[in-house]
Amino acid sequence: MCYVAAAVAAMAAASAYGTIQSNKAANRQATAEIENANNAQIADHNALVEQAQQIADKGADEKLARQREALRERARMRVESGGLAGNSMDTLLNKSVLNEEYDKGTIDKNVVAGLSQNLREYERTNTLAANRKRSAKAMWVSKGQGTQNMLISAFNGGMQGYAMGKSMFGAQK
Repeated sequence: MCYVAAAVAAMAAASAYGTIQSNKAANRQATAEIENANNAQIADHNALVEQAQQIADKGADEKLARQREALRERARMRVESGGLAGNSMDTLLNKSVLNEEYDKGTIDKNVVAGLSQNLREYERTNTLAANRKRSAKAMWVSKGQGTQNMLISAFNGGMQGYAMGKSMFGAQK
């Protein structure tokens, strides 16, 4: 009977230990997944901030280039007109200003569209990170759940040890 008790204790302890190690591994994995999700989110956000800055800078550069072009165009018109003034010259200059403002408005519209797309991507990365974290947290084994798993495993291991001990040593009395 002593051998059967030893087999019960050994199997119960081995099962409990294995379950504890399994729970720790699951928690380490969940922690690593959460950390990876945080790191990925930070990297995505940094890239999107950089991209937004590039979009804004490109728009500012395009507007500045268009303003320079318009100034050159109006200067050329003045030179070609020989310094004459009049309604037709004013009309040409006003048309040049109108074209410049229209082009700058188009550039602004493109910048807003690019930044809006960038914002949607930012929101998508937040949702993705939240889902990854939620999934990782679902893998986490709480202390209460871990204790319950360990006790059930120890009981099952003890029952297997009892059956093994009985089959090996049950005939001896």
